[in-house]
Amino acid sequence: MSATARAVLSPAAIELEITESAVMRDPVGALRSLEALTSRGVRFSLDDFGTGYSSLGYLQRLPVASVKIDKSFVTPLGRGDDSIASAIVRAVVELGHSLHLDVIAEGVDSAAVVAAVAALGCDAMQGFYIAMPMEAHVLQEWMTDRVPRLESQPDGAAAARPGDSHPS
Repeated sequence: MSATARAVLSPAAIELEITESAVMRDPVGALRSLEALTSRGVRFSLDDFGTGYSSLGYLQRLPVASVKIDKSFVTPLGRGDDSIASAIVRAVVELGHSLHLDVIAEGVDSAAVVAAVAALGCDAMQGFYIAMPMEAHVLQEWMTDRVPRLESQPDGAAAARPGDSHPS
């Protein structure tokens, strides 16, 4: 019995991250594995997009559902010197969307960055402003508390500040 069957979990509910460096170790084997898992419904996200070896080349060949913009491009959006970072993020969002991929901003660490990546069209965000890393047993309570508030917020992530027990 597969792990997803034991967990009563659809493979479509799983999204795994893969880095370009992992693909580069064995490109043929990695592609074969990704295609096999994708055919079973598992989704993949290309992590740290824009910082690897040949992102566009692999983006064209890998069966990924999303790209994650590296925090080195996202973090400056919260500062006053963000024009270059903003242009890069905007370009990645446009590229990702034109390829029918979700675009996820990594390194979201302030309300200013939340507003910036939302305005630039990112589909999702991750970072310490939204939540600190947590153990699996804590995740269910965190989700139960925050998901209804997130769905009611116009920018989604603004209500998810760590330690925040009231909607913003």
